[in-house]
Amino acid sequence: MPGNPPVPRLQSFAELVDAGDIGQWGVSNLDISDMTELLDAGGNACATNQILYNLTRRGPEYDLLLSGRGPMPGGDPPPTGPQPLEML
Repeated sequence: MPGNPPVPRLQSFAELVDAGDIGQWGVSNLDISDMTELLDAGGNACATNQILYNLTRRGPEYDLLLSGRGPMPGGDPPPTGPQPLEML
């Protein structure tokens, strides 16, 4: 987070939580290095990192699918081709 140090914001968030004004806080679109900087600065109370993901920007979905392309130990290999989404 060049030019925008996280520590003053972390102190403000902590004060808002302590005062009961907010229950939790989060961030948006931080990459790994920014998230590491935030955690190193004491941002362990960060509840979420909201990433860019929608019907037209599905990069995180593909990143997750590509990271699990091999068979799981003791399991069947993953199916090939498009698969229907299941309702949770």
